[in-house]
Amino acid sequence: MHRWRQTWWAPWYALWRTGIGIGMGTGTGIGMGTGTGMGIGAGIGAGADGPRQAPPRRVTLLPWNGDHLGCLRMPTGLRGAADGCCAGLMDTDGKDQHQPRLVVVRHGETQWSQEGRHTGTTDVPLTADGEHQAVELGEVLRRPRWAAVMVSPLGRARRTCELAGFADVAVVVPELAEWDYGAYEGRTTDEIAVERPGWSLWRDGVERGETLAAVGERADEVVVAARRGSGDTLAFAHGHILRVLAARWLGLGPEAGALFALDPCGVGVLGWEHRLPAMTGWNVLVDRVAL
Repeated sequence: MHRWRQTWWAPWYALWRTGIGIGMGTGTGIGMGTGTGMGIGAGIGAGADGPRQAPPRRVTLLPWNGDHLGCLRMPTGLRGAADGCCAGLMDTDGKDQHQPRLVVVRHGETQWSQEGRHTGTTDVPLTADGEHQAVELGEVLRRPRWAAVMVSPLGRARRTCELAGFADVAVVVPELAEWDYGAYEGRTTDEIAVERPGWSLWRDGVERGETLAAVGERADEVVVAARRGSGDTLAFAHGHILRVLAARWLGLGPEAGALFALDPCGVGVLGWEHRLPAMTGWNVLVDRVAL
């Protein structure tokens, strides 16, 4: 493999090749206000180290699909969590504070993931290989100290989290659930294409399920929480939601998640480079993880 594919600008080269544009503007402030809503959970960031107090701050994401993100209000539960474990981020005034990373882990292999079936709300258990993957990965993930550990409410992600050794500190975060595929649940891309030739999940979406925009909004909630953390956050979830999450971390539209394939038990590191959001590792497997 050529070395350029491992550089920081490889994702941007891929965007250029695929023709996806990125609007370079002044950015959009996301207000950390009051309000109610999805609630990433009272204690998303009670994290592994317990509560800490911190004043609310602001974080900036780029708008996507030409829409202004406007004022994204922090849900009451999430705001309380942020006051607990989340202190420090890059303020929008340009002054560098602590810049926490978000390290994401896709769950281990399942029978459906092996067969290429869209697995949203169905709780398919890990295969024996999937459980082995999670145990091995845990040996690496337990070395750093995490400010918070999040996990999807779905069984395959929670089992991966448990086998990796984080069941006692992980907080269940509904926003990390996989894309709801509706009528396409349990079906492969080839099967769907029989009815809809040329179908693409990222372009065409699903029937009677969740829209890509809704998945992107959930991802934004997680990005806000992680960036307001007092340290690095570890998140166990699923392939498509984590791909959207990576796109949103980078300031791209959720459809750019199509570019970021993620294998079972693959690890992604979403961090910073010269105060700008950056992907510093992606789809890294257990024998190559370095945190």
